Amino acid sequence: MRAVMFVLVVLGFLGCFGTHAFLVDTGRLNSPYLSTFGFLALVMWMSYELAGEVLMKVQLSSELLQKEEELREAVAEERTRIGSDLHDSVTQTLFSTAAIADALPEVWDRHPEEARRGLDDLLRLTRGALAEMRALLLELRPASLLEKTLGELLHQLGGASAGRTRTPVEVEIESDGRLPAEVQVTFYRVAQEALHNIIKHAQATEIRMVLVCDDENVSLTIHDNGCGFEENGSSATGMGLHIMRERVRAIHGQLRIDSSSQAGTTVEVHWVRQDWQKNKA
Repeated sequence: MRAVMFVLVVLGFLGCFGTHAFLVDTGRLNSPYLSTFGFLALVMWMSYELAGEVLMKVQLSSELLQKEEELREAVAEERTRIGSDLHDSVTQTLFSTAAIADALPEVWDRHPEEARRGLDDLLRLTRGALAEMRALLLELRPASLLEKTLGELLHQLGGASAGRTRTPVEVEIESDGRLPAEVQVTFYRVAQEALHNIIKHAQATEIRMVLVCDDENVSLTIHDNGCGFEENGSSATGMGLHIMRERVRAIHGQLRIDSSSQAGTTVEVHWVRQDWQKNKA
């Protein structure tokens, strides 16, 4: 746009300059320096425009540097989080697995029944570590969240959570299918955050996730039998509820959370394709 304006101004100036020179040469105008003043005005205007361009580029460069710094901080925080997850889950699980494996030969001869329980624990821990590693690999390769269906991702999340604790996670997929990228990632992140909150705060002994997914609607319900919390109270601080709501709002979905000390907590996410398309249009 600026280039077009510049060309038009230059053409206008040349036209005025030619007309002015013709009038001076034919004796109809006695102001031979008028073209000089016009030229100086054009130079001043070009200088003003150039200064504006320079200031804009300086501002854009400053914003770019700030974004790069924020990106570096985000990458560092993500690496720290993944390292912490590796230490808190996989490393400890593998340590427990190694301890059980070391003790099994001696226990097997003296207490066969206890040794069999040890084998069951060994199998559970190994499967949990495998599921946890797969979940962490998803964090390292976010694009892989789109390579599987939402149901497959939820099974993987449930396996990782069950492997991290002794709390069983039941995953029920009534129907499954492909979803828009941002919708699938949002459902995965909400389920991930909900499971994290349950494990960290709820003291639950049972967790259940139910997914109903078709071409037009998606509903995900996550329920636990834990101690519950007051959503607007201090116990909910830092539990990621605000982030969950923002994620669901971004895809024009609905999030409902019911919690009580007697009935545990239920998180429900519902998304309608028609509403999403209407709001994106």
